[in-house]
Amino acid sequence: MIEIQNLTRESIPLAFLRKAAESVLRKEKKSGRDLSVAIVDEERMKEISRAYKGKKDAANVLSFPMKEFGLGEVVLCKKAIAKDAKNYGITVQQGMAFMMAHGILHLLGYSHKAMESKESAILSQFK
Repeated sequence: MIEIQNLTRESIPLAFLRKAAESVLRKEKKSGRDLSVAIVDEERMKEISRAYKGKKDAANVLSFPMKEFGLGEVVLCKKAIAKDAKNYGITVQQGMAFMMAHGILHLLGYSHKAMESKESAILSQFK
């Protein structure tokens, strides 16, 4: 089961994000695995980044593996993702799908180098 919580006051394309998450899990042959996704505002992401990564800026995505509860949790920050999306010339929705995929791939144990080609393939399906 994929549980997505929008903890912001912003409009978030939840059905689209669920579809993106399901697509990644299906491609990785992990369909049916439990996944929690939280979408937080910039201030909350700064708090989480500071507490868990020792960084002062809001991350665009953070992943927290919790095998005892399924795959774990992906935390997304729409505002940080929107800034990155603009820099990369993609829509915010594409950026959110990409960061969702990025977070899930981390939960599945991939390093940044190992997931580059997987992310490109995933992003291409959301253009």
